[in-house]
Amino acid sequence: MSRRYLGQPFDLHGGGEDLVFPHHENEIAQSEGAAGKPFVRHWVHHAFVRINDEKMAKSLGNFLTIEETLKRVPAEAMRLFLVGTHYRSPLDFNDQGLGDAERACGRIHETVARLEDALGGAAVPSDGASATVQRFAGEFTAAMDDDLNTPRALGVLFDQIREINRALDAGERGDLAAHLRVFGECAGVLGIVRRPAARYLEDAKSRHLQTSGIDPAEIERLIAERNAARKGRDFTRADAIRADLQARGIVLKDSADGTTWSVE
Repeated sequence: MSRRYLGQPFDLHGGGEDLVFPHHENEIAQSEGAAGKPFVRHWVHHAFVRINDEKMAKSLGNFLTIEETLKRVPAEAMRLFLVGTHYRSPLDFNDQGLGDAERACGRIHETVARLEDALGGAAVPSDGASATVQRFAGEFTAAMDDDLNTPRALGVLFDQIREINRALDAGERGDLAAHLRVFGECAGVLGIVRRPAARYLEDAKSRHLQTSGIDPAEIERLIAERNAARKGRDFTRADAIRADLQARGIVLKDSADGTTWSVE
């Protein structure tokens, strides 16, 4: 069936590291013997998934389904968590790792939303970029060409995030449109920016409010109380309100336009 629909040789064939011998060696011998041609160009064998430092297995009853996990974190954060470890290294599935991935994914979408706001709906060029932007694209491609080195590729994306925020803070607009295009293309390869950034952030807010039981009206009331405390130079109270909200996963951001909040 594989030969009928994919042809032989296959570009990629993968599986768990426990299949290298004897399963895949036998498969090579049978398929190449029958067809008289190479079976696979590139083999991709992934290491085991572990959960809290223990092998994940049905027999141990310690496994999670994707459906269960997506009730806890967005799909983009789940993908970021998975590609944060090289496929040939063991992946430890744990709450801290998922939480870190969700926060990192939030930072990515906050930067993309900020970038889109700065561009104000301006057309994004289909080609052309400065040497700085091209460098990020080249480094990302080199990482993926290095045996699908997704952790290194993620590092490039976060380097670009820092550069985008630096440019936005400095009021530099020359590379913004090219940054948006190139970053979107690279992040899209890893599946971590798949919907409008503003929608992702709003969904993240809703998810956090639902799971934590925090009332948005209470957040707005505390922000107003904090603003009043700051105006009255009661900085102790203002800092206490910020700390209380942050402990509940709500981050405040002050700007010339007022105070906004997001989930951590």
